[in-house]
Amino acid sequence: MNLPTSETTQHHADSTASLRMVLKLMDRWQLDAEQRASVLAMGNDESNRSELFYLLLATHKQLQLLFPVNRQLAYRWMTSRNDAFGGLKPIELVQRQGAQGLQMIHHYLQRLFA
Repeated sequence: MNLPTSETTQHHADSTASLRMVLKLMDRWQLDAEQRASVLAMGNDESNRSELFYLLLATHKQLQLLFPVNRQLAYRWMTSRNDAFGGLKPIELVQRQGAQGLQMIHHYLQRLFA
C-alpha cells in the first residue's frame, strides 16, 4: 500500500490552490464556459498545467501593473479587441492558437514593460 508522502500531499494542495486562483481569475476576466473550457483543456497533463497556470497568473499580474488605478480595465483586457493581435480579443487568440497564443500575450505584455 502506497500512502501519500508529505511531498505529494503538499504538491496536491499547491495544485488545488493554483486551480482555485485560475478559476477566480477566469471569473474576473468574465470568460464564458466555452472560453474557460478551451483554456483549461491546455493543461491536460501536470507539466502543461503548471506552465498554463504560471502564464495565466503572470498575465494577470502584468495587467494589474499595466492598469494599477483601474482594475476593471485589467479584467476586461482579455475580452477586449486589440490591434496588436489583428483585432482579435486576447482570449480569441488563446482559443485559436492554444498555449502559443497565451505565450504571445505574455511576451507582448512583457515588451510593454521593457
